[in-house]
Amino acid sequence: MRLFLLFFLFFLQQKAVGSDSQHAQSRLMSPEYVKITTLNYSDNDVTVNDSTKYTLQQDGYVFYYTFKVFTKCVKCEYAGMTIWALGSDNLFPTAISFHSDLFMVFVQFQESVKMYSFKQDLADDQNPMGQFLLLAQTETNGVTPSKMKFVLRDKSNRSNVQLRNFDGINQGFQFEYEFKDCDCLEVQYANNSVWRHDLDVSDGRLPLSVHLNIYTNMIFVTMSDFYLVYQCADDKCDLLCRSTLSGFSENDLKFLTKASDGSLTQLDSSKLDLMKYPDGFTYVFMLKDDSNCSQLKYKENILWSAKGNRLPVKSVYINLSVKSLMIETGDSFFVFMHFDQWKIIFKNEPEADPVYTPDGQIPDDSQHHLRGPTPAQTPDEQPEESSESKASKDSDDRKFNAMTIMLILCAIILTGLFLAVLFKFCKR
Repeated sequence: MRLFLLFFLFFLQQKAVGSDSQHAQSRLMSPEYVKITTLNYSDNDVTVNDSTKYTLQQDGYVFYYTFKVFTKCVKCEYAGMTIWALGSDNLFPTAISFHSDLFMVFVQFQESVKMYSFKQDLADDQNPMGQFLLLAQTETNGVTPSKMKFVLRDKSNRSNVQLRNFDGINQGFQFEYEFKDCDCLEVQYANNSVWRHDLDVSDGRLPLSVHLNIYTNMIFVTMSDFYLVYQCADDKCDLLCRSTLSGFSENDLKFLTKASDGSLTQLDSSKLDLMKYPDGFTYVFMLKDDSNCSQLKYKENILWSAKGNRLPVKSVYINLSVKSLMIETGDSFFVFMHFDQWKIIFKNEPEADPVYTPDGQIPDDSQHHLRGPTPAQTPDEQPEESSESKASKDSDDRKFNAMTIMLILCAIILTGLFLAVLFKFCKR
């Protein structure tokens, strides 16, 4: 009986501990859960997370692995989920970047880049934790950070001017170069001058940063209140436009929904949550399930409108530093960049229109795959249960508790009978 009770208490304790770990909330990816598999130098065996094969760096919400020369990465996983694995093309990545806040991964090769995003389908029994899906693949057309050079002047010694090539921050789709201890006087690409401080278009300003975007093959030269966009092709970069996002306000984004008469009205602020990042230039708008946002505007320009029975907007992410804006609906994904205005550079949406009802309910089980992505979870977390599964679990728990009580009562009765018989036997 004592052993039974000890086992029972131990079981309850373990169950309680497991419950606490399941409710641990983590909204950021971590290198702790990354598994990098590489071939050894003789190519006859593999090693996992061999730090001699790569460098791991972190900047803000981005952490990235840069593989050393001759390193052959054959697989990349996160929390047991495969992101990328070596295919028949036999191409090995040069770097892998993780955007921890967006749960997006960029796998870079010599001449291309692949973009992956985490998706979770609660009805997918084969992938209960979710999976990483390939969103896009694009050729870099020879655009590479190895061709970037800068004429830099030391701020503490203005006579010290050098032509240098230094490593930028690898953000997956682009490389960021910041100038903190020096002034940038000129930007070169493939030994050709792209920008100089004495150009009229610069207004005598010096850049705070430069971005080389390998996805769009562009160079952004960013001043304090405006930036210059250059389009690169065949190792030459031409000025595309001068633009600005300074003075941006979260009120510049307008979320619209259809009224009962079919007209568009601005969404009530209670229907969305705004999160501002500590960096001061990143915003995330999370729309509630009943918001039914069917159009998004930037100031007075329409960025996105729902077509047919397309699902409404779930979230909008905007990063002023990299001039990007992303819209996620229940079944689609759109990426914009700001040149002279916001322009779409990528979209991922299903071929067939899903079935959508205004109350946000899925009409039948065949449409469960349209629930779309949910916030990604660490290995300790589990998908949130539906009300039906919770009710079923509560019922199971009640059955378990009733059975446990019955077993305890039976054990007590049997123990009492045993003691009574033993007492009579000893009395004889």
